[in-house]
Amino acid sequence: MKKTTCQPFGNSYWATRRRIHANVASHMKFVQNEVHPEIISNNPTCVTSEAVTIEPEQMSDLVQHSSHAPVIAAVQHCPDLHNMFHECDSDEVDDNYCQSQQYSTLSSDYEILNDDDLDVGLHEWSMKHGITMSALQDLLGILKRLHPQLPSDPRTLRRTCRNISVKELSHGGSYYHFGIASGIQRLFAAGFITSPGTLSLQFNVDGLPIFKSSAFQLWPILMIVKESSNADPVSVGLYGGNSKPSDVSEYLDEFVTEMKYLLADGITLGGVKIYIKVHSFVCDAPARSYLKRTKPFNGYSGCERCVQVGLWKGRITYPDTNAQLRTDGDFEAMNDEDYHCGRSPLHSLGFGMVSKFPLDYLHLVCLGVMRRLLLAWIRGPLHCRLPARAVQKISDKLLQCRTYIPCEFARKPRSLSEIDRWKATEFRQFLLYTGPVVLKGILPVHLLNHFLVLSVAIRLLLSSSMCSYYCDYAQKLLITFVQQADQLYGTEFLVYNVHSLIHIADDARLFGPLDNVSSFPFENYLQYIKKLVKSARQPLMQVIRRIIEQQYCSANSVTSNDTCLKHCHSNGPLPENVMNAEQFAKVNTSGFEISLKTDTNCVLLQNDEVGLVRNILQVDSSVFLVCNMFKTAVDFFDLPLPSSHINIYKVTHLASGLKMVPIKDVHSKCVILPLEGISLVAFVLLHNGFSA
Repeated sequence: MKKTTCQPFGNSYWATRRRIHANVASHMKFVQNEVHPEIISNNPTCVTSEAVTIEPEQMSDLVQHSSHAPVIAAVQHCPDLHNMFHECDSDEVDDNYCQSQQYSTLSSDYEILNDDDLDVGLHEWSMKHGITMSALQDLLGILKRLHPQLPSDPRTLRRTCRNISVKELSHGGSYYHFGIASGIQRLFAAGFITSPGTLSLQFNVDGLPIFKSSAFQLWPILMIVKESSNADPVSVGLYGGNSKPSDVSEYLDEFVTEMKYLLADGITLGGVKIYIKVHSFVCDAPARSYLKRTKPFNGYSGCERCVQVGLWKGRITYPDTNAQLRTDGDFEAMNDEDYHCGRSPLHSLGFGMVSKFPLDYLHLVCLGVMRRLLLAWIRGPLHCRLPARAVQKISDKLLQCRTYIPCEFARKPRSLSEIDRWKATEFRQFLLYTGPVVLKGILPVHLLNHFLVLSVAIRLLLSSSMCSYYCDYAQKLLITFVQQADQLYGTEFLVYNVHSLIHIADDARLFGPLDNVSSFPFENYLQYIKKLVKSARQPLMQVIRRIIEQQYCSANSVTSNDTCLKHCHSNGPLPENVMNAEQFAKVNTSGFEISLKTDTNCVLLQNDEVGLVRNILQVDSSVFLVCNMFKTAVDFFDLPLPSSHINIYKVTHLASGLKMVPIKDVHSKCVILPLEGISLVAFVLLHNGFSA
C-alpha cells in the first residue's frame, strides 16, 4: 500500500497545475481566433497568462473545436479546478495543504464527470444529509448552468412518488405498507444477501412521537434480515395518527397477510427459492404487551416469563425468583386468564409467542436497572444514598475518563448532574466500563460488590466468546443480584425490570449474545425517521416519500473485513533490524479501529498481554503492530469472579522496549481507563475481535 502523494502527472502537483494553466492560457488566443473571433473583437490585446472569462455557451463551442478540449472540458465541469488555475502562482506552497484537500487524482486522459453519475451522487448526498427540497432546488438551479441535463425539480432528481395510496383505519390514523418481500428483494439486488437456504426475519414495532406541541405519532414496523451483511433496518409498514393504533388487528392486517404467504411459499431470489422464518420480535415492554394483547408490565400479572402475581409496595413488585415459567403452549391455550386480554393477530403466524419475544436489554437493563441503581445512589432512601461530596467525586472521575473513551462509543461520559438526560448508550457504558472504575473507593463495598454482580453477568451475556459457556453462571449471578437487591434497597426496588433480570439469560441461551436481540439498531433508525419530517404539514406523507426515495439510491458496497491501512507516515518508532517497512497511523479490521492516538491504541494479545500501540507497519503483505507492553497485568477485582477471567486487567509499569506483534496475534481492542497513581484498567471491547 503506497502513500498517497500530490503528483498526479509525474511532477509536483502545483508545478503541474501551473503548467496546465500556462498551456490553457497560451492557446486561448488561437482557439478564440479560430472558432469565435467575435469573443475578442473588442479586445485586441493578446491573451497572456492572465485569466480569461468565457461564458458557458462559448465554452461548449470551444470544447468541440479546440485541440485542448479535454482540458477545457475538465475546467467546465469542475469550477473548483478552474479557480485553482488562477488562485496561486507562487512556487512556495504548503505541501500539507495539498494533502488535506483530498483532490481526486486526474487521469492522463482528463476523465470528464458523467451527468448520470452526478445525478445519482446528488440523490444519495441529499438523502444522507437530510437536505430539504427547497435547498436542493436552489442547488440544482446553480448546477444546471454547467450541467443542463440535470433536472430543475428536486422531486425529479429524487424520483419522488407523487401518488401514494394510504389505508385509512376505522378508528383513526393512516397506514402504508412498504412490503416485506420488496425489502428482501432490494437487499438481495444490492448484494447484501447471497441466497442462503433460509432467511430469518427480526421485527420491531415501537411508537415515535414527532412533535412536542402535537399528539401526532408514528408507529413503524421495521425489519432486519439476520443473514444480511447490512445491519440497517428496513421499513415494512408505517402508521401515523394522534394516538397508537386502537385496533392492533387492523394495524397488522397487511403485515400478517404478507407474512403468512412468505412463511408458506417462501421467496424467489435469483431464481432460487428461499424459505422464510421468524427470528424474533424485538420491542420494549409496552409494545410487546400491545402486540401480544396481554396485561401491561405494571399489572399484577405483568411478567411475560413467569406466572407470579405481583405485590403492591407503592408500585407493583415481583419478589419471587422461583415462580412457574410460562411456555409457548400455555400462551397458545391462554391458560392464564388474568394475563391475556385477547387473541393476538400474530397468533396465526404459528411461532412461539413467549420464546420469540426476547426481553430487550436496552430498555430492561440500561434504561431500566442501571438507571434505577444510579438514582437510588443519588436520590434514593437514606440507607443507600451517597453524600453529595461522593456523588461529585464520581462525576469528576467520569469527566476524567472522557479523553480515554475510544471512537467505538457514540458518547463521552457526562456528569451525574445530567443523569436525567443520559441516553441508553451512556448507561451501558457506565455498567460495563466506567462504573467499576469510578465507583471504586467511593461506593460502599457491599453496594459495589452488588453492582459488580450485575456488571459481570451482563458482560458475560454480551460476549460472543463467553456467552454460551457462561450462560448458566450468568443466570445464577442475576438471580443473586435480584435477591440481594431486596435486602439492600427494599422490596419496592423489585419492579418489573429488576425482576425480569432472572429471565434474560433464557434469551441468550436461545439467541446467543444479547446484542443479537437488541433494539439499539432499531432505535437508531427511529431517530433517522424522525429527522425526515421537515414540517407539520402531512408528516406521514413526508416520511413515506422520503423512505421511497431512499430505496432508489444505489446501495452501498458490502462491508469488507479486509485489513485497511491509513495515514502513511515516516516518523514512528521502529524495532531494531526492521528494514523496508511502510508506516501507518491507523488500521481498520473487523469493525475495530486501532490508531496511534491515546484513546484507541490499547490491545490485548492472544497470550493475555496488554500493550499500547506505538506504530503500525506493513512488511511485504503482512501487518504488524509495534507495541510497548505492560509488565504487570493482574486482576482488577476478585468478586464475583477474578476479573482476568472476563479479560479485565489492572495494568502497571509500561516497558520501554518495543515488541513487534503480527496483527493476527491480537485478541481484541481494549478500553483503558485511569485508576490511581500509575495504575490503569483495561477492559476488552464487547465487539467482534480481530480476524486471524
